[in-house]
Amino acid sequence: PGPGTWLEFRVLVGQYPGIYKLTPSVQYVFTQVPSVTPYMGVFYRRVFIENYSDLNSVGVRGGAYLPVGPNMHLGLGGVYESYLDCNESTYNSCDEFYPEISFTISF
Repeated sequence: PGPGTWLEFRVLVGQYPGIYKLTPSVQYVFTQVPSVTPYMGVFYRRVFIENYSDLNSVGVRGGAYLPVGPNMHLGLGGVYESYLDCNESTYNSCDEFYPEISFTISF
């Protein structure tokens, strides 16, 4: 893994209302550490919800990639996400922290 910019698009299928997530992000990977590779990043997320107001959020993520094979890494970390223009009377919380697990194959 190395520094990069990602654009993620998710569609949650089979749910009503339809929910679509668009997440541009930037991530930096600290490649100077040989056995464990720390990373950190920031993102902006827009959630489109059919027949409801869209949600916007910003967040940070951090963690480490662990080598599991040639050009393969397991990522373990955490994400803090804060919803913008959030109404706490509608939502339980306008901030959340959650674990992040990823698997990366590099070419």
